[in-house]
Parts: sequence; C-alpha cells; structure tokens
Amino acid sequence: MMSSSEQEAVGLYSGSIADLLTTKRSISSSTEIANTTQDNKRGESNDNMISLKNWQSCISQKLIVIWLDPNLSEFDYKYHDLIIQLRHITNAVQLFTHIDECIDFITSIEDGKFLFILSDNVAMTVIPLINDLSQVDSIYIFYHEEIKSEQRLSEWRKVRGVFADISVIFTQLQQKFRQYEQDLISTHIFSFGSVLDLDELDQSFMYSVLLKEILLEMNYDEKAKANFFKLLRDQNLGYQVDLSRIDEMEKNYNQHSPIWWYINRPFIYSILNKALRTQDVTSIIKMRFYLKDLHQHIEQVYSTVNKIETLIVYRGQSMSNDEFEKMKKSTGGLLSFNNFLSTTIDRKVALGFANSAQDDSHLTGILFDMEIDPSVSKTPFAPLKIVNDCSHCEDEILFSMHTVFRIREIEEIDNGLWNVKMIMTNNTDTQLEHLTNRIREEIQDPNALHRLGNLLFKMGQFDKAEDTFNTLLEMLSNDDSNELVYIYNQLGNILIEKGYLEKALSFLEKTLQISCRSSLSNHPDLATTYNNLGLVYNKMGQYSKALSFYEKTLEIQQNTLPSGHPEFATTYNNIGLAYDNMGDYPKALSYYEKTTEIRQKTLPLNHPDLANCYNNIGSVFQTMGNYPTALSYLEKTLEIQQKTLPPNHPDLATTFNNIGWVCHSMGEYSKALVYLDKSLQIRQISLPSYHPHLANTYNTIGLVYNSIGDYSKALSYYEKTLDIFQRTLPKGHPSHAETYNNIGSVYQTMGDYSKALSYYEQTLQIREKILPSNHPSHAETYNNIGSVYQDMGDYSKALSFYEKTLQIREKTLPPNHPDIAITYNKIGLIYNSMEEYSKALSYYEKTLKIQQKSLPSIHPALADTYNNIGRVHSSMNDYLNTISYYKKALKIQQAVLPFNHPSLATTYNNIGRAHAAREQYSFALQYYQDALKIQENALPSNHPSLAETYNNVGEMYRLTGDCLAAQQYYDKTLKIQEEVLPPNHPSLATTYSNIGQVYYSMKKYERALSYVEKTLKIQSKSFPSNHPSIAMSYYSMATILEELHRYKEAVTHMSQAVNIISHSMEPNYLQAEKYQQYLNELLAISSDEKLHKKTLREQ
Repeated sequence: MMSSSEQEAVGLYSGSIADLLTTKRSISSSTEIANTTQDNKRGESNDNMISLKNWQSCISQKLIVIWLDPNLSEFDYKYHDLIIQLRHITNAVQLFTHIDECIDFITSIEDGKFLFILSDNVAMTVIPLINDLSQVDSIYIFYHEEIKSEQRLSEWRKVRGVFADISVIFTQLQQKFRQYEQDLISTHIFSFGSVLDLDELDQSFMYSVLLKEILLEMNYDEKAKANFFKLLRDQNLGYQVDLSRIDEMEKNYNQHSPIWWYINRPFIYSILNKALRTQDVTSIIKMRFYLKDLHQHIEQVYSTVNKIETLIVYRGQSMSNDEFEKMKKSTGGLLSFNNFLSTTIDRKVALGFANSAQDDSHLTGILFDMEIDPSVSKTPFAPLKIVNDCSHCEDEILFSMHTVFRIREIEEIDNGLWNVKMIMTNNTDTQLEHLTNRIREEIQDPNALHRLGNLLFKMGQFDKAEDTFNTLLEMLSNDDSNELVYIYNQLGNILIEKGYLEKALSFLEKTLQISCRSSLSNHPDLATTYNNLGLVYNKMGQYSKALSFYEKTLEIQQNTLPSGHPEFATTYNNIGLAYDNMGDYPKALSYYEKTTEIRQKTLPLNHPDLANCYNNIGSVFQTMGNYPTALSYLEKTLEIQQKTLPPNHPDLATTFNNIGWVCHSMGEYSKALVYLDKSLQIRQISLPSYHPHLANTYNTIGLVYNSIGDYSKALSYYEKTLDIFQRTLPKGHPSHAETYNNIGSVYQTMGDYSKALSYYEQTLQIREKILPSNHPSHAETYNNIGSVYQDMGDYSKALSFYEKTLQIREKTLPPNHPDIAITYNKIGLIYNSMEEYSKALSYYEKTLKIQQKSLPSIHPALADTYNNIGRVHSSMNDYLNTISYYKKALKIQQAVLPFNHPSLATTYNNIGRAHAAREQYSFALQYYQDALKIQENALPSNHPSLAETYNNVGEMYRLTGDCLAAQQYYDKTLKIQEEVLPPNHPSLATTYSNIGQVYYSMKKYERALSYVEKTLKIQSKSFPSNHPSIAMSYYSMATILEELHRYKEAVTHMSQAVNIISHSMEPNYLQAEKYQQYLNELLAISSDEKLHKKTLREQ
C-alpha cells in the first residue's frame, strides 16, 4: 500500500511508458516535449555536421572524431567509402576543410574529448595550435605522400603516429572507442574507512536488481520488440549508417544470437550499458525485450559451462584518480558492476586497455584480475568461444548484470598502472540484502506490472509509475471491481505525491463509490482509500476531515489486522501529520513515536519508512524550538536515505529542505542555503514545475534571504512560492496564509508598514476561516501584527496583539515552551518603550525563567533575553547592570555561535551603546569596530545591519568632534540604505537626521536644515502624525532655525513639537516639559526681537 507520508518544514519524462508496456492496446498520454533548436551558427546547412540534437548526444559520449583535410568531400569517390567506414566505428564524426572553422568548433566545446585525423598538408600548422588543448586526446597524421618531417611531427606528445594506410588509423580509433566503452562501465565500491562498512553496497544496486527481476519475468511480444528498435532509431537520428544497420537488425534479428548482436553492433552495447550505468529507467524499460533476450542467452550458455574449474579473467580500463584513491582504501570491500561486463582470458589484451590511461595524468590504469568459481557464482557468464556465431571472439567472457566481487589485493605494476585482484562472491551487503528482501515483499504481487508500478513509486519515479498504472487501467475488464479499486488507489496516491490534489481526490472518490457498491466495508483496500483521502484533505488544509478518514482507516485495521501490523504505523504517522498541522505538537509527537516503535520492530533498520519517522519527529522538535534534537533526527533521516534511496528521490529533497530550515533557525545562513540548493536541484528534476514541495523550498530560501537582508531576493522567492500555491492549492489554503505572512515580514523589515499590515491581515483572514480559534498560527499572526504596530510606535495596539498571542500560546503550548518566552520578551520590549521599566523587567524575568528550564544554559535565546534586560537597564541609566547583562549575552554567544555570527555583532553594538551613554567613547568605538569586523565578513556589503553599525561609528566621531570622519561613516550608512531600503523607510530618516546634526556641529546650518527637512518628509509618510519621532524632528528644525535667526519659524516648528508630544500615543511628560520650556525661550527671544525691531523703526 503506497500511502505513507512525511512532514516538511514549511527528471521530466518526454514519452509515455504506457506505450512501452502494454501488449493489448495503446493509450494516449499527455507528454512533455523538449524544445529543439537548429544550430545556425554558420548560416548554412552542412551535411558533414551533426545536428544539434545528436551533437548533444555525442557530447554526452564525450569522444568525438575530427577529420581535417582541405580536400575532404563526401562526394569525392576517394573519400566517400572512407567516411562510411569511419561512421561504422562511431557516429560522432565531424568533417572540416578549413582550419579556422575547426579550431573555433573545438574551443567552443568544453566537455568533449577529440580524436584528430589530420592530413599531411595541414599537420605542421594545426598541431602547435591544438596539442596543448585539454579537449584534444589523440592526433593521427594521414599522409598521401612521403613526409620529410615525420620524426619532427612524432615528437609532439599527443601525436600517435604518421600513417600512409588510413585503415591502421581506423583500427586504432576502434580500439580507442572500445577502451572508452570499457572505462564507462559502472562500478560501485563500498565502503571506506571502517571494517564494518566493507560489506556495504549502494542503493542503486538494490533498485536495479529489483527492476531487472521484474523485467526479466515479464513476457514480451512484437510490440515490445518494435519499441526496442524505435529507441535505437531515436538515439541514432541523423546517422544513416547506423539507421540502415538497425533496419537490418530488425529484419534479420533471429538470424543471429543476442550475444552476436551485442558484440557486433556497438550502438547496442553503448545505449544499453549507458542506460544501466545512469539508471535511466525509461530506456531500460524500452530495451527490456533485448535485455531479457541477452540475459537468457547468457544463462543458456552458462548452463553448459564446466562448473568445476576455477577461471581467471581480466579486464583493463582507466579510472579517475579520485575514484582509484577510494578503491585503494577498500581492500576487503565489495565492488559491483551493474552493466553487462566484458572480460578476457588474455592478460596482455587487458593490459593494453589499462595502459591507455598513461597518456592522461588525471587517470589511473587498472588491470582487474578476477577469479571466478563457477560452482558458487550467482551471476551467469558466457565464454564466447562456445557461442555458435561468436567463436571468433575466443578469448572473451561476457557476464550478465550485477556481478559482485570482493577486492583481495591492490598492487602497483608500473608507474600509473595498478593490478586489482578480486574474487567473485555471493556475499552482499547484509543490511542492503535485508532491505531488498523487505522491499521485494512490499511490492510483491502476482501481476508483474503491479510490482513494476510499486517499485517505480518507491524510487520516486512518479510519472513512470503513473504511466504503468494507466496501462493497467486500459487493460482492465469492467467487471473486476477489486482490481479497479487497487489501481484507482495507486493512481490517487501517485497524484498526491505529484501535488495534483483535485485529480487525486477524483480517483479516490471513485474508489470509495466502487467499494461501497461492492459491500467492501471491512476490506483492506477500503482502509487504503480512507487513508489516501485523509492525505489529500491533510494537504488541502482540511485537518478535521483528514482526521475523520484516518479514524475510519484505523477502525478497519483494528478489525482485520493483528496489533503491531506495519499498516498501523502508516495510519499513526498520518494522524501525527494532521495533529502536527493543527499545532497540537505533543499529540503529533505521540503518534510519530507510536509509528517509530512499530517500524523499528517490523522493518530493517535502514528502511526508508523509518527515515520518514525520524524526519517527522525532527520537524516537530524544530517547530518546538529544540534545534539540536531536530538536527539529530534529521541527520539520522539523511543517513538512511542516502544509503537506500536513488540520489534524486523527492524524500531526500524534503530532508535537505528541513535541515536547511533548522540551519536557518540556528543562524547558519550559508549552510542553510547549501542544503536548500540541494533540495531545489532534486525537486526541479524529480517533480512537476508547479509542485507544492517546490514552493516549500522557494519559501525556505526566501526566509534565509530575508534574514541576511537581501529583501528583493526574498520577495522574489516568496512570489514564486505564492504563484505555485495559487495554481495548485484551493483558495484559502493554509499555505497561502503562510506565504502572505512571509511577504508581510519582508515589507515590515523594509519599513513599508501599511503593506506589511495588509499582508498580515490577509493571513489572518485565511487562518480565521480554516483553523481553530486557539491554533498556534493565529498567535504567530497576532504577534506579527503587534510587531508592526510596535515599529510604528503605537505601543497600546502592539500590546493588545501581543496579549492575544500570549493567550493562545498559554492555552495550546506546554508552560515552558520557547514561544511563550518569546511573547513575554515582546511584551517586555513594549513596556520598555513605554518607559514602564519595572513591568518590562518582570516580563523578561518570566522569559528567563522559561528559557532556563527548557533550553540549554548556553542557548542563543538566553543571550537575546540578557540583551533585552540590558536594554531596560540602559533606559533606566543603570549602565553598569546594562554592560553586565550584555556581557552575559556575549559569553553565551561566544560559546555556541561561530566567531563571525551576526548576533555577536549585535551584542558588540549594544555594549558600544552602553559605553557611549557613559561618554566612554573610545571603548564604545572599539566595540562598534568589533561589530563592524564581523558584519563585513559575514554579511553582504549592502546589508542594513552594516548601515546601522556605520551609523554608530559615525556617531562616536561626531561626539568626539571629528565631524569629517563622522560624515564619511554616515555617507556609508546612507549609501547602503538608499540601495536596499524603500525611499520612505524610517532608517533613512534617522540617517538624514544624523547628517543634519553633523552639519549643525560644523555650523553649516542651511545644509543641516535641508537634511532635517528630508527626515521630516519621510516620517510624515511612514509614521502616524502624533509619533514622538516627528516631534523630535520639529524640535531639531527649531534649533537650526534659531541659529539662522528665523525666530518666527522656529517658534512655529517648536509649537508643532509640543503639540505632538502632548498628544502622542504614549505621552512622555518629561519630554513634553523640556519642549515647552524651549518653546517659552523661543517665544521670549522672538518677543525681544520684535521689540528690538520696533525700537529701530521708531528711531
């Protein structure tokens, strides 16, 4: 039953497999077509040039023949037959008559490896140009007349010889391509570093074995055969020589044995072994007809082999130096070949292949020395000398897929040439074999297509699994209700994984109707349907409905299954998911633990379903703020998945996403982006382009960019997230709310408070409609709205929203939950801003009490609280206690955070402010510079936090009278803010005000006035009209106008200041008194001035 799911912290196929598998009827299937473009680089057609589509194929093969000869022409009878002979060796041939065209071409291709045939009349010109290019592998000189400088040409390192007979060149090229195919044979060497690991094989071995078993069991007819030949033609479009050979093979297939075709038609073993090497499931399935024929022929030959004599065979190939270094550490370990494997009993022949690596310093030549005991070998092999039509290959032995050897000894034969001695073994990785058997049981079904679809699902190949079950649907007779229910269930589950929830719902509702009509009230398939319906409603945000279906599932299972059955684990897991999404984390954890307990008893310890358990538990701990525990569970998840899932499996992407989320929560932003990029790469390959899981990764990347101050990038990722959710999820889905919330957060940070409030209110509207009134997500929204009002200086409103937040969190979370502590912290900040310091301290003490009980003694959240307590003492002018608390924060941060973590810079800034308040400017400057050093290393050069620190440094220089230095730092501040902040952001107003103060100190009053006017202009747009900061700006303008002797204007502005401060949201009576006193002084001066002017007029 394909119905387990996992919690997430918030390869496309271009043909239908249905056409490949069905032998009864064809079906239509929507497919994705890759766009192809024509290479018009030279503006004309050239029959000698490979088409772009096929050229890309050649590049993937990497070995390309270039023939450069000014007289070369396919229409010249002297060359025509030679070119055909060359194309019998390889399709990857490029013909050139002009040197410049040839050089341009090879230098534009980075990935190719080129084999050059040069005519004698261009060799001396061309060789100096190409000999040192890394793309050039070998050069062969073909001369028509005797060359006097032959010895001089041969001195070039890559020249392989000067030849009068081109057939000798062709023979060497044939050997080169054969060597290349040898080197591509896929091996897996496991594992390194630990004796316990020496018997490990990689997960791709397991999946390819299971796939092979299914494909070999299936029966094939003429349609399957036709699909095979269609694949060969598709892979060789544009190559007339090979296309004619494919036609000949199709027509005369039965005239030769499968082994004969394999060794005599290079395009077959090239395409087949490439598909097996890269785990290209689509191509493997298309070739299943021939794969089965070849395997059975090898088995047939093997049945006649003498099983008594031990056999020694050899294989020579090159290997990258890095891969060989891994192999050297693996003596005693296992090595598997997933492909069909060609070997020889002639050591000299194998040695020749191994020696070819000596031309490349990046490669190591390997001579595999393999001992075969036929009496114990599970893998069949065929000595070609006893194959009727292959007796000319008397020294070759061909093994079928999945040979496993144990590495006995590795010794150096010569410089850069090594002998690896191995013995074929039936021993495999015990853990992997246990898991393979378990998965074999889970997909077991009399119908091979059922097994294939289920295996593809487990591999994360959802498109191919869907095609398989669609094929079964087409083949089904209408009266088989049990089979119809099974197929609809599987298609429903596949569509859930692909993110097509409405389509999935349609299939599952059909299933339910059939089951009810058939009186299958307690049938296991009905339990599967209920479970899958629960998954759909869970993903659609209808959690209560999801729970009701899970309870129905559980009821059937309790009536039909023994206690502890693995199916209970699936249902408990999904109930846990629902409670997790509803914010009831203790209940979610309880169900996840029940799931884990059953799976640990019934599954191999490396089973992917256990990884899902650890992932879900880790995600709950992440949500509950226990990051180290969360990370520990997610690392367990990743360890299992990397050993048991294909490398592009969507579940790996989920785990990378969740680890990235935890790293973000811990402030490790660079590390977070690395994991999220891994998640994104897998999802872009393995999922449809509008899958909700892709949106989840975009969302998390947006969070990281918001945290590092790159707001435009953050918004861009959130907009991508929203676009996907709006296309794929019902209107009003919780994920819409989460995305609106995150967009609001960016606008808040950017100082656009009205936009921020608008997005938070959209979030609230959705959540109020679909979530219980005490859901933790409401608390998050109230908290964020409160935070905007706090930034706007409306402390009463902010406090009311924080109190709503607290009310929900105290009802729904454990009493020592970190989120309750965060809310106390927020309320403390409000009381500090309202100058009710004893209340602020009281809330910080509550915060501290929870954190000391629920968090490690050196948790970063404790440092934040100490910082906030320090700020209260600073507001109370108690600077000794201020510095003491800041240093407590610093001590924790230095113990647990990287030395360049931005939070350390925040604390240095705080300590600097405390010293500045005590007029200890040199101490303050030192701390600001420490902060600056961290921020310049850890943050982007235009991060707003850098601007804040430049501002602080500037302030120190201003206060110590160095106005020029102050102005330089304020200019740096302004440059960043103008680049990254919207034009009406309050931080810009602060900077303009500070620059105004510098000009005031320099007695440049007109300039000072212009900057304060800019300040006031921004504040009037971004703050309420009675905000205290506006009053402060009017006060500053009054002081400047006084210096300019514009007393009447000064009085007007100061009257405004007094009016605002008296009617502000949180009246500050001391400030109001100070402002009134200054206004009185100005009025007196203004009155004196009037009197003076009147006296002058009278005189």
